[in-house]
Amino acid sequence: MAKINYRSVHRDRAKQLDDLAAILEAEGVCKDVSSLRSAADQCRKRDVKDKLWCYDISGLLFDVNDVRHIVPSGVYDVRLSLDVSVKGECQHEDSIDDPLVYLQIDMMIQGRKGKDKILICTWHFDKHVSEKGGSVPDEAHPCYHFQFGGRGMRHLTDLGESLILSPPRLAHPPLDGILAIDFVLSNFCASQWQQLRKNNQYSTLIMEAQRLFWRPYASIISSAWNPPSPRTLWQPHHVWPQLVIA
Repeated sequence: MAKINYRSVHRDRAKQLDDLAAILEAEGVCKDVSSLRSAADQCRKRDVKDKLWCYDISGLLFDVNDVRHIVPSGVYDVRLSLDVSVKGECQHEDSIDDPLVYLQIDMMIQGRKGKDKILICTWHFDKHVSEKGGSVPDEAHPCYHFQFGGRGMRHLTDLGESLILSPPRLAHPPLDGILAIDFVLSNFCASQWQQLRKNNQYSTLIMEAQRLFWRPYASIISSAWNPPSPRTLWQPHHVWPQLVIA
């Protein structure tokens, strides 16, 4: 198998982020894409021998345009702030190993009601890394999962009639910065997302990211019914704990 060119991988990640920043800016989706440019620079500055790539995206803002079913009514000026911290290994394109070593994504949605009240809603997505010798949780804990609320909402004192329990961890394929942005757009900015999907350059970026991060995820889950490749230590019950495997 050919040796991996780490520098080439770093540059590819940087170019993808730069290309996405240019698209979002040109289409008027984000007014300030400096955090994406900064993330691209972080990739470019990695050491040529570094087998890892990583970057942070901080405070990328989106105007939420789909508020038809918002509760309570009367909320306006709804915005979503996206933070992404991701670190992955430089792998061969056909690898089905876990592509990431660290991932944390936070989405904070804020809206105004009346003159002074600000309401918030938060979602958290991360990669669970089991500590060696640590206890195994009783509840399902998928390797990659979404959770509603979490730390971002623990300080709230006015919860109205809401009942908030420890939220379930919802399994989902891994996200890098590009796929996290597409997730935000597809769920909170539907009209802009539909328009962007007609942009060939945008669709290509998403397709490339899905191949890199979703292909291994889908392959390892399907291996629950088909023998897994001996090249990977990733196991289907790690990504989907509810699976019952003989």
